[in-house]
Amino acid sequence: MTAFGPGVPRARGSGWVVATLALVACAGLEPALSPSDIEQKLDQGQGALARGHPSEARTLFGEALAAAQERDAPRMEIDARIGIAESERELGDLGAALAQLEAAHRRSQDPPPDPAQRAVLEIAWGGAALAAGQPEKARTRLESGILHAGETDQPRLEAAGRLDLGTLLALQGESEQALDVYRRSAQSAEAAGETLLAAQALANAARLPLNDPALSAGLIVRSAGLAQDLPPSHAKANLLISLGERQMALSRARPQDPGAEASNVAGLLLEALATADTVDDTRAASYALGFLGAFYEQTGRADLALTTTDEAVARAARIDAPESLYRWQAQRGRLLAAAGRVPEAITAYQFAVDRMQSLRHREAWGGRLRPSTFQSDAAPIYSALVDLLLRQAQAQAGPQQPPMGPGDDTEQALLRRARDTVEQFRAAELRDYFRDDCVDALQAKLTGLESVSGSALIVYPIPLPDRLVVLVGLPSGRLEQYAAPVGQAEVEREARALRKQLVNRATRRYLVHARVLYDWLIRPMQARLDAGGIDTLVFVPNGALLSVPMATLHDGDRFLIERFALALTPGLNLTDPRAMQTENVRALVGGVSQSVDGLSPLPNVIGEIQVIGELTASKVLLNEEFRREALRSALAQESYSLVHLATHAQFSNRGEGAFLQAWDGPISLDELAGDIGLFRFRDEPLELLTLSACETAQGDDRAALGLSGVAIKAGARSALGTLWSINDPAAEALVVRFYQELLLESASRAEALRRAQRELLAQPAYRHPAYWAPFILIGSWL
Repeated sequence: MTAFGPGVPRARGSGWVVATLALVACAGLEPALSPSDIEQKLDQGQGALARGHPSEARTLFGEALAAAQERDAPRMEIDARIGIAESERELGDLGAALAQLEAAHRRSQDPPPDPAQRAVLEIAWGGAALAAGQPEKARTRLESGILHAGETDQPRLEAAGRLDLGTLLALQGESEQALDVYRRSAQSAEAAGETLLAAQALANAARLPLNDPALSAGLIVRSAGLAQDLPPSHAKANLLISLGERQMALSRARPQDPGAEASNVAGLLLEALATADTVDDTRAASYALGFLGAFYEQTGRADLALTTTDEAVARAARIDAPESLYRWQAQRGRLLAAAGRVPEAITAYQFAVDRMQSLRHREAWGGRLRPSTFQSDAAPIYSALVDLLLRQAQAQAGPQQPPMGPGDDTEQALLRRARDTVEQFRAAELRDYFRDDCVDALQAKLTGLESVSGSALIVYPIPLPDRLVVLVGLPSGRLEQYAAPVGQAEVEREARALRKQLVNRATRRYLVHARVLYDWLIRPMQARLDAGGIDTLVFVPNGALLSVPMATLHDGDRFLIERFALALTPGLNLTDPRAMQTENVRALVGGVSQSVDGLSPLPNVIGEIQVIGELTASKVLLNEEFRREALRSALAQESYSLVHLATHAQFSNRGEGAFLQAWDGPISLDELAGDIGLFRFRDEPLELLTLSACETAQGDDRAALGLSGVAIKAGARSALGTLWSINDPAAEALVVRFYQELLLESASRAEALRRAQRELLAQPAYRHPAYWAPFILIGSWL
């Protein structure tokens, strides 16, 4: 669990807002309206927040807002909007929270609020911006709020501002600075008698990755000591849950005193549960029970772990809380599987996956500021479900079934469920990488594909903890599974080793790894391939296999590309496999051959552009003409079936870090996709997007994911890109031959790439895969 990861109640409740709003509202009421129904609604909303009932609080604050607007009471209108924003934030709707705070800010211009209300507004706004992944705005608002707080006689405000400022620093990786800010927040809060705020600051400090378990344990003890003096509340329950979860993590890291650690964890979580029950906070009770179940599992009490987890599920279901339901159902699935109750475990895991599908806001796995926790939190759940489904399918088939036997309907149903879960995982992974709903937009347009081209196999490599399963979709629509006895960790090591050796033109050490991966991925289905009728393999890889060009797999005599055309797809249900119309092709071609912004020149770009211009009706933007606005304008004014961009492009481990270099500066992948995405709304979408000089960081699986998903983000049927940049005449030769085969010979996209790669492979100077292997086709292979 990463620090401040999703799903774990961070020790930052709305308690400070509740207490401070009450003071500010009482101090700033318009005399004609005191006491009033508005004040009562504000009080009731504050009480609902304190009890952990944000939906009720939102309603009450909304009624207060309507009354304040009717009576033209600006200060109370601001208070009501701040309350609504805090309610929306608790409910996870950060867009709505920010909208309310922006409206409150506009209302505060005339008349201006007193320093206390200004501080509350700025700090609440900074906290919401922080949660939404807007670090610059968050810092500006928080620092402004802290400054205004210094003008008041309410030190609680300064402590509250520093609480969120510390979290901002923590999320930016500045742990030592965050620790100092948290300590200052705790000191200010304690001096003001604000025990809850002080305890929250110390709890957050304990969650910092300081590599000092003793320090973290000491902070937990101090925070828990302060919590003893607090009355029951939603904030106290969340505080104790946060402390218990952190103590549980420390107990794994410090096994020297397991008895004492166990007592501390159980004590904190049981007290959290009692507190939540006292204030009728079902959400917090679910978290307390869920972590308690995980603790019992960790300490070997499986039966107690399962019954406690069942109760956590029941509490979460009572309030329909998908962010906790998926977590506890997955935990339940793990416990049931360990007990040998596999069908029940599958049901639990399926429920967890279905619930995760509803968590499509980017806040689910961390905002744009937070490192994504998708791989640590969500991926293992998909993997566990797929694992169980494949085992059940194998058991259904029986040990005597030949590898190419027909199987029965039950086995096929289980294999289809496994495949569909892999497809769901790949879509969710891309959604998390890009942090938007581009995946959903494409899926809404496509229908499920039970069968594909009659000469293509769809290959799903599925690395599992104890084996590598290769699930193969046949042209008939039936599925087969093959397995190699190597676990996920070994597969990833071998894949990364191959990727590392491929870029070194001075060695043939890559062959060792290329043969090993062939033996694991391809040889188990050799009989199926040797039966004939297959000319194309379409891979749906993930993890480290994303960064491996499958063309380089080697059977001991030849590369895989010498026998089959190859393509990658992020998922079959994310692909629109249609043949490309090669008559009257209109292309937009852009590139930068000269050095800009310190990047190396790409002299071979000119040759690429000239040949494409000869083969198509093209609009060309070269060097000074290839500017951001010129590209945007060209894409907006005309329709193209082909867009070829020959310039430096870089994919990072987060979607927003990917860029393409124009003459006047970098173009983010989001910007490029927005411009090209206009084709989604036209009768004919973009057939092919080529990025002929892009690269992904070696060993960065997330970066490779970005290249794999670029076609989806841009709304193109297919994309041709490179895993590493080749500033060499070989790249120009390969690209030119690819277009000649595609446009003049009407070869399929995958076959055109195969012919181009084989032509280079046949030349002694270019036989090394470093020259021809980085080119990969993504999306439609036809």
